Amino acid sequence: MIILFPDSGVCVVPRRDVRGVAPEWPGFGPEMPAGVKGNVEYRAHFNPQSAVSAVMMDGRKLGLKPGEFDFVCPFMEKMGPAETVLPSKTERDLDYPWRVFGEGMKLEIDGKPHRVVRVAVGVRGWRLDLEEAP
Repeated sequence: MIILFPDSGVCVVPRRDVRGVAPEWPGFGPEMPAGVKGNVEYRAHFNPQSAVSAVMMDGRKLGLKPGEFDFVCPFMEKMGPAETVLPSKTERDLDYPWRVFGEGMKLEIDGKPHRVVRVAVGVRGWRLDLEEAP
């Protein structure tokens, strides 16, 4: 069974401090690059291809590379950042390319217990794959 949740406040936690690259223009000097702190939760922004940015307090976005962050997944037993990977192009769903790993939570659907066995996230929000729990 698959359940889809439209983007409902997806958040990311950088694994370490991340700084943008500041351009240096002749006559202007270096500009202070934008940066995000590691282990701090930020609202996530996806571009149409599902590239991820952290939205800073002033509204600016800092693009994050695969391996620099984890998503905060509300569908895992342990709350907080969950291991996040971007599978190879042949294995990824274009609408939900990022996979989130951890022990999925139990849900009751139509009076029957289910467990989240796979979580994916992307520009359209969350995708949960469920199976009936014993």
